[in-house]
Amino acid sequence: MFYGYCDENQPHAVRRIFDDESHQLFDLRWDEAGNLGQVSMGRPGEMFEAGRFLFWTEDNRMHTAVDDRYYSYYAYDHSGERRLKLTGDNKLLDVNADFMATYTILNEPTLYPSAYMVLTNKGYTKHYYAGTERVAARLGGGGLNALYYVIGNNDTLQGKADSLFDQSLEQVNGRILDENNLDCIMQNEFAIEEFGLWIDGIPYQMQAGVELNHDQFKDMVNSMLDDINHGQEKEVYFYHSDHLGSASWITDFEGIAVQHLQYMPYGEPYVNQRISGYSERFTFTGKEKDEETGYGYFGARYMDHELMTMWLSVDPMADKYPSISPYAYCAWNPIKLVDPDGRDVWPTSDEAYQMILGTLPDEAREYVKLNKDGRIDRGLMELYSSNSQNYNDLLEMVKSDCTIEVSLANQYEYLDKNGEIKITDMASTYSNPEIDASFKSNVPELPLDGPYSLSTGETGILGVTEMPEASAYNRSTNENVRVFINNKLSPKGRAENLAHELYGHAFLYVTTGDVTLSIHSPGNVETNMVLRSRISNAQNEVRNIWK
Repeated sequence: MFYGYCDENQPHAVRRIFDDESHQLFDLRWDEAGNLGQVSMGRPGEMFEAGRFLFWTEDNRMHTAVDDRYYSYYAYDHSGERRLKLTGDNKLLDVNADFMATYTILNEPTLYPSAYMVLTNKGYTKHYYAGTERVAARLGGGGLNALYYVIGNNDTLQGKADSLFDQSLEQVNGRILDENNLDCIMQNEFAIEEFGLWIDGIPYQMQAGVELNHDQFKDMVNSMLDDINHGQEKEVYFYHSDHLGSASWITDFEGIAVQHLQYMPYGEPYVNQRISGYSERFTFTGKEKDEETGYGYFGARYMDHELMTMWLSVDPMADKYPSISPYAYCAWNPIKLVDPDGRDVWPTSDEAYQMILGTLPDEAREYVKLNKDGRIDRGLMELYSSNSQNYNDLLEMVKSDCTIEVSLANQYEYLDKNGEIKITDMASTYSNPEIDASFKSNVPELPLDGPYSLSTGETGILGVTEMPEASAYNRSTNENVRVFINNKLSPKGRAENLAHELYGHAFLYVTTGDVTLSIHSPGNVETNMVLRSRISNAQNEVRNIWK
């Protein structure tokens, strides 16, 4: 594959792709927000053969995808989670250089009433998790009486849904994207001859006729009310995932392998072997792959696993990482890293989660739970009003535009000033009165239980906070803020030092974006009074909790 760019406008957006094996040329057009709007395919210098149009909401979530096979419509809740998918086979009426005309009846609904259930015309699937890992799925055919109260036959709700769909259809039939500037693409030093060749007849606009089959949707919901299986869910499947959380083997309740999956680095299917009609939809890194487009749905964004191997829209935190393409998946390191689906606080293990709880009052801990993706649940935290400064700081980080990884480890890796990955071992923790006294003498105004020592007497390399900035002393190896705490510390020592790193360094960086304000001042005497005060307050709260 060869990729062509225009350096003058949206320089990270791919404009042309040439497949030197199939000799296919792809023309890609983007909207002003940086979302992929149109993909057209043909042979260099020949006629347009096939294409797909994509349409986006104001908050950059895909609401419609149309090609020569399917019309697909997606709806989201207030938090941005996808709750409804409607698809139908597309009838291609006409294609010319002005428009692509189609007609569709959307009669294949998929409903997501919660993170643990998916409903289709064929029945429902319930998902089971062990912590953050999906471990099993049960298939059923009915008996979900609670759905009636969630959906029912509310005419007002249906009217709002129809209005939202009509708005999406207006955009589908009204949008026109600028064609690519081939001269600009050819000026790139890596351009190849095929990028400058014309594809004749690329349509500029959609003319889609679409009908919503409300009866089909209601029939699906109503069919779930009747317990036709008498409470039995006979089909059970178990997931056997790799280190990235990607489904590798699917076995049935007898332990027989019914599906075997392997992937290319960016999620393109490499092996997909089945012995039955069951085909898993949650595959690469445990995310859903939409059959109608082949795109992976990650929650915040969609990813193209095959043609571009990158995101279809801009990273909402792109301004924080100018050295990385806003379309890059896992900072181009998909073998080791998993890209989160949003902006959150992520304990990377159950021990790390318990460590976070150890910084909070008992009554507040009930509202700090992990969602299905292993991130702290923002909605639950927002239900509780707390006097705890640590709780309120944690909530502010959960609501921020950053992802904060919290880990227990015996070593950590970081990028040095040359951009090379380095690894540092965490020193064993111990209590050494001479070292303690020497360290505290550098900051004589601090009490013995001040923010730069632990009340447990443990010393050494206690923890580190990495930031995704070139100016940071410990630069993160990905786009996230990363907090590492020495796993040799006692439970109380872990909580105290996490208060230092998370509510001190990480909090200031997340809320201000200022590396200088988020790190200790150079030299032996601390002059960063903002950081010092935050660490002191956070650790004192922890010490009061652990009395």
